[in-house]
Amino acid sequence: MNPKTNIKGPNGPRQVRFMEFKSAIKKICEIEGINLKDFSRLTGIPYDTVKGYSQGKREPSLSQLKKIAEAPPFSKYVELLIPTQGITSEEAEFMALFRQVCDSGQGEEALKYLKYLAEREGK
Repeated sequence: MNPKTNIKGPNGPRQVRFMEFKSAIKKICEIEGINLKDFSRLTGIPYDTVKGYSQGKREPSLSQLKKIAEAPPFSKYVELLIPTQGITSEEAEFMALFRQVCDSGQGEEALKYLKYLAEREGK
């Protein structure tokens, strides 16, 4: 079940859904082009535990979340793993992808394009 909350937006309150942990694991693996065994190996979390997360049968402990967040390939996905209140799953995914683009040295170009899109939509 996706937890929901109401937040205030510029046009009044809106209901948002946060990405379930199992969805976040699958999305990270998809973005990185890896499977659950790779995820397990890179985080040091046993494969059966990771598999349980991906099936929604288990939830990670704080120490397991820390292992994932500190693993170099996954630190950029903290927003997907632990969204802050008021951040939708789409916004969390956007932030993770934007961080990835910035890490590759193309953040300035991406920001220019986003500003262009925002201006175009504002007309």
